[in-house]
Amino acid sequence: MIHNLNAIILAAGRGSRLGLKDVPKPMAKIFRDKTAIELLIDVIEKSNIDETVVVTKYKEKILIEYLNKIKPLVTTTTQKVLNGTLEASLAGLKSFDKKTPRDVIVFPGDNGALLTSSTINALINVHKNENSHITVLLTNDYNAGTHKICFKTKEGLVTEQIISSDKIDYGGNTHFNTGIVCLNRLFLLKYAHDIQPLPNGELTISRLIEIALTKKIPVFYVISKPLEVSSINKPEDLNFVKKIAQKSTFIHGT
Repeated sequence: MIHNLNAIILAAGRGSRLGLKDVPKPMAKIFRDKTAIELLIDVIEKSNIDETVVVTKYKEKILIEYLNKIKPLVTTTTQKVLNGTLEASLAGLKSFDKKTPRDVIVFPGDNGALLTSSTINALINVHKNENSHITVLLTNDYNAGTHKICFKTKEGLVTEQIISSDKIDYGGNTHFNTGIVCLNRLFLLKYAHDIQPLPNGELTISRLIEIALTKKIPVFYVISKPLEVSSINKPEDLNFVKKIAQKSTFIHGT
């Protein structure tokens, strides 16, 4: 039986393209005084998730002090080397109590400010009901998450992971990656060391998904609601998310 999952928030990145010189990217303000990471943790607390750990690196002291103030029950850990989402996820996994092992759900720290608990729980439920090794959250919004990676799907399963380009026929059975993914704990530990790094040296979860597809291990998915997942890599991205947040019934608590 799979119980509630634990959450790992990847918050080690910089915010240089956003013009954030003094704070890391997840501390970008979205709605009033609430930051991207605070809004994400708010919705995690309303979901079927037991524990949450935030993986830090860039300006970690500032982020840790901020989290201790607004979310004192959230655990933090620092990624030793900033070399990809897979390494960050493993760092987060080590922070949980080994006496109560759980599968994990991984969130980028900058693109979940508009998420709802219903979507998170839908992803978790598919992961649990299918006894899945990997379950990914996909979107049809081009500006969301890791839009450089797409997935082709068929009959509830991911069939192919592809690098996006103008030649791809978006829509239909092709969806964008959000970077939000449920991972079976034992599967993650078993295959993490088989991952080949990208040309830039990063070890990423997308490589883990490649292994699953190659070995014919089913990769399940859920599609997010429109405009629910959006990255904040550039100032225009941040302005877009702020506008959506102003209209969001979830953030307003209604």
